[in-house]
Amino acid sequence: MHNIMQLLIEHGYVALFVAVLAEQFGLPVPAAPFLIAAGALAGLDRLSPAWALAIATSASLISDYTWFHLGKSEGSFILNWLGKRCPEPQSCAVKVQSTYSRYGPRSILVSKFVPVLNILAPQLAGTFRLAPWKFFALDTTAVLLWTSAYMAVGWVFRTELESVGPLLQRVGVFLALALIIAVTASILQRIGRASARHLAASNSPAPALSTHQ
Repeated sequence: MHNIMQLLIEHGYVALFVAVLAEQFGLPVPAAPFLIAAGALAGLDRLSPAWALAIATSASLISDYTWFHLGKSEGSFILNWLGKRCPEPQSCAVKVQSTYSRYGPRSILVSKFVPVLNILAPQLAGTFRLAPWKFFALDTTAVLLWTSAYMAVGWVFRTELESVGPLLQRVGVFLALALIIAVTASILQRIGRASARHLAASNSPAPALSTHQ
């Protein structure tokens, strides 16, 4: 983790962009430690959290849209590629199609947290002719969840990153998701209370107007 942080300090957002883009294109470059390190450096005021999030998100979206359009134009080769690696190619293709049909575009929302699916999901979305606007909405949401989750972990553990770095790479996403869920629940609770107060105020009887003769 120290080497990655040093790399980000020396090369900044370029290193983050390249790492995320490489992983999303299927190269053996783990993006998670770079995101965690970027979150830690953002917490230490060495990087801008907004810029780091924007750079990582942009890199992932570039890859995803490339896979999406490739799946849309050359979708059959994806299923053929999967089929060649299955004992029963025909049944394998059917299983892939049925799985996507069952969970549909919703699978994109969790695809970034699942190895291999993070690459296959955009391709399958293009293969099965998902509307571009819908893919844009779902994929952007998924990428923001993924990048912010790992960066949030780095931010929280920024002072202990050297000692807990290897562990965070394994369980960091679960801690980050728990943090996001807790924050979201708190926000929703506040919105619910505000709505309840507003509803109670609107249902309360209006004060009677006095009449003067």
